[in-house]
Formats: sequence, C-alpha cells, structure tokens
Amino acid sequence: MAVNGLTRRSGNTVIFANGCRGIALARIMITIAIIAIVGTVAVPISRDHLESTHISQAIADIGAIEIAISRYQAQYHGQLPIRLADLGVKEWQDPWGHAYRYRNLEIKTGRDQARESYDLSRVNRDYDLYSMGKDGRSALSFKSPVAKDDIVRGLSGSYYGTVVDYPRASSER
Repeated sequence: MAVNGLTRRSGNTVIFANGCRGIALARIMITIAIIAIVGTVAVPISRDHLESTHISQAIADIGAIEIAISRYQAQYHGQLPIRLADLGVKEWQDPWGHAYRYRNLEIKTGRDQARESYDLSRVNRDYDLYSMGKDGRSALSFKSPVAKDDIVRGLSGSYYGTVVDYPRASSER
C-alpha cells in the first residue's frame, strides 16, 4: 500500500513507490543547489563582516590603551610608560591573537625606531601604538607590503585605523 509516495514492505524497511524515485531525487538536488548558492554568497559576506569587526575591535582597543597611557602620564608627571606591561595589564592582545606593539619614542635608543608614513615622516611624535593586523607581521615603513593590514594610532592620536587608509600627502595620491 502506498502512502505519500512511500511503500511499506515486510519488516521495518521503507522504500519509495516506483513513480516517486525521480521526484525525490530532484527535490534533494534542488535543495543542495540552493544551499550551495546561499553558501557561495553568504561565506564571503560573513568573512568580510568578521574582518571589519576585527578591525573595529583593534581600533577600540588602541583607544582604550591610549586612555590607560594618558592615566599613566597623569600619575607619573607626564612620563610615558616604557612598555605596555607598566600599565598594570599583563598583555593586551589584538583580535587576531597577537600582542599590541608599543614604542616609547621619548626613549633614545641606538637607532630611531619610529614608524614612518608614506612620505617618510614620523607617524607619531610621542609613541607608536599598533596592531600587526591579520598576518601578524609589520614593518617600520608604511610603504612595506607587510604593514598594509596594520591597525595604527597615527598623527599623535588624531588618526586610528588601517595603514591602507592612513592619510597621504596630496602629492602621493
């Protein structure tokens, strides 16, 4: 006896009635095709959204770290911390799992460690604070390809964002 396209045989085995095998297979194939199309569209959109969320989180973190540095300066008569650990936090990590980078530019070292923008000017006068971005690599110059995904504090606190979006001199655009 056939009920809703299914035929029951003896025992617990259920099989399709003769006329419904092709229809059921077509339904399954259409369902798989729809899922594939939706997946093809949804996965890149969700990746882009996740990446922009990570960038936004890194910018917010850099802002929070800058506030902690300002509090440190107020407490220690204008002096900048030597390292981020001096702020009382063990280690700040960016959304990609890498430690945020900090350089106190007031400390004189054997060589100038300040980051340089596209026109080779210093990105900051007081301190550099940045995330190495998704790839976990960075360079001192914004012209380096490995620095393109870095999230930076620039222009001594007037800019927060990616190196790619960092303001360039009008002659370089």
